[in-house]
Amino acid sequence: MPVHLMRHEIGHWVSLNHHSSNYGQDYPKIICSMRSVTDEFCAFCKDARRRISFISYYNAAIVLLSKNLTKATVLESELNNALQSFYDWDYAKAVETIAPVYFALDTHPLNVINVSQTPSPDNVTPEDPVKVNATVIDDIGGVRTVILNYTNQNGTWTAINMTNVEENIWNATIPASPYGTKVTYIIIAEDNLNNTITTQEMGLEYQYQVAPELQTILGPLILILATMLAAMVHKRRPTVKHVPFSS
Repeated sequence: MPVHLMRHEIGHWVSLNHHSSNYGQDYPKIICSMRSVTDEFCAFCKDARRRISFISYYNAAIVLLSKNLTKATVLESELNNALQSFYDWDYAKAVETIAPVYFALDTHPLNVINVSQTPSPDNVTPEDPVKVNATVIDDIGGVRTVILNYTNQNGTWTAINMTNVEENIWNATIPASPYGTKVTYIIIAEDNLNNTITTQEMGLEYQYQVAPELQTILGPLILILATMLAAMVHKRRPTVKHVPFSS
């Protein structure tokens, strides 16, 4: 066995035996006694964490390179250098080398879909805050932030940080607005690798106009209808002709 491979395997053995009972199949759940005293992981734990980080970066980079053969050729040297450092048991250098390769590859934009609001755009009254939901997807870098940006005809945009309520679903609420206000809003999303997208770039802006409350319409409407009905009844009332009585 080559020396660098032997050193690599010895590193596996030493690190795993250091905390053998605390390692899961996918990720080491490290409980290091040294950290409880010095607030730092011991050298073995640091190496284990770096090793797992490298494997994650490397696997993701290989997937991305398989989709972009041009970049694969350009980045081949850096990828090989990172792998050699890993085999040489220099996990810190391996992570430092592979991370820029991964970041250079992930330029995939996020996707914003299924934007909806409650109440619906044609049913917003002056008393209604508007709850906006959006599904934001980024399978590679992961979603960092989602912002709801809205304006109400005054020329100023107001940004609200959306909350991740469930898996890929994000939520925010626009405060209630006065009667007749026209509200326009868009969604802005950013992933952990600084890629951004807005629904405006996708050709999508969302709008609604605040309608009057139902009771403010019904009162005058009922009065008008009652007046019209009374006038119609009055016009249709038969005229009684009085015939003089003769004996």
